[in-house]
Amino acid sequence: MPGDAFVLACITHTSDGSSVREGGTNFVPSVKAGLISAPKTGSHRLRPDAHRANAGPFRSLFPGNAMNPTLTEQYFHAGEVAAQRRWNTTNPWDAARRQRLLWAHIPVEFHARLEAVPFFFLATSDDSGRCDCSFKGGGSGLIKVLDEHRFVFPDFDGNGAFMSLGNILSNPRVGCLFIDFTDGARLRINGTASIHESGVLAELFPGAARVVLVEVEQVVPNCSQHVPRLAFADSNQDMTP
Repeated sequence: MPGDAFVLACITHTSDGSSVREGGTNFVPSVKAGLISAPKTGSHRLRPDAHRANAGPFRSLFPGNAMNPTLTEQYFHAGEVAAQRRWNTTNPWDAARRQRLLWAHIPVEFHARLEAVPFFFLATSDDSGRCDCSFKGGGSGLIKVLDEHRFVFPDFDGNGAFMSLGNILSNPRVGCLFIDFTDGARLRINGTASIHESGVLAELFPGAARVVLVEVEQVVPNCSQHVPRLAFADSNQDMTP
């Protein structure tokens, strides 16, 4: 809906049982086609800062069933349910809230913004549950959304420890956190990852040693309340390490 202002907001419940809206961020999405850059020939360096021209909402307060998500109780494991029952007494995750804030796919409205992010954070763990969190950068074009249920990103040679990829080989479950520090927009995507060294997927990133395919299981939009507002020191710098 170009031209419409969407709202990112949090609801805080006070001690007297009332609620107040805070942490809101209004912005008008401006998703434009053709601005996502491809990797430069023979290099994994991607175009920096193009994400600003592709800004769009990570969380849009649509009516409850506007995105028609398929949601079930499986989105909360026993530990999460126990924690909610123990500590979340003011803002329970009823069916309406789950439908609004837990999705089983990436809404089409978010594809362009995801493809424009210059970096994200990747959480993995090995088969014994030992965790690792890694920064993944490369500039705009780092993510390619294949459809509502799949996206890919490149893996570039780093220190040779292969902590993220090693964990994926042991345990394919991953969590991805996308943050735009200019407006506070956040999106979490959890799913199952696989590594591809050749074929059609690898050809999407000619400069990469391999690519990672994520099959989406859970998408969670978050409010911007506690996200600091930051700006790049040099908007023209190459974002690739």
